[in-house]
This record gives sequence, structure tokens and C-alpha cells, in this order.
Amino acid sequence: MDISSSSSSGALSPDANLDAVTSQTPFAVPRALQLLRSDDPDFKLQAARDIRRLTKTSLRCRRQLSQAVGPLVSML
Repeated sequence: MDISSSSSSGALSPDANLDAVTSQTPFAVPRALQLLRSDDPDFKLQAARDIRRLTKTSLRCRRQLSQAVGPLVSML
């Protein structure tokens, strides 16, 4: 079904699916840590949201994101 909807806009649908898949791959952890190190408060908030989502679903991500605890606490 998703294939038929992507035929009219081939580039948009795969990108949306890629974002959903990327949130569960090892690339999401470094991205979240990079956003967290940013000076932009909006990027930091996005990182906090991503970290929350990742740590809910994966013990491995929890271990990898343990270094984010300090910066997250400093955001409080």
C-alpha cells in the first residue's frame, strides 16, 4: 500500500520511512549525542526527545547513551 502512495512522490515517502527506521539504528545514537552537544536549545530539546524514545526501546541504546546523562541533567 505504501508503494502506491509513493509512486506520485517517490522521494518523499522513502525519506519518511528512512527517518522511522533510522530511529532504531546505531546511527541514531551518535546523532542524538551530537544534537545534545549543540549550542542551539532547539537541537538539545530534539536530542532529549530522541534519547527518551531510544532508551524506551533498547537496552543497548541505554548503555550507549549513558554519557548523555550529565548534559541532560544540566538542561534541567
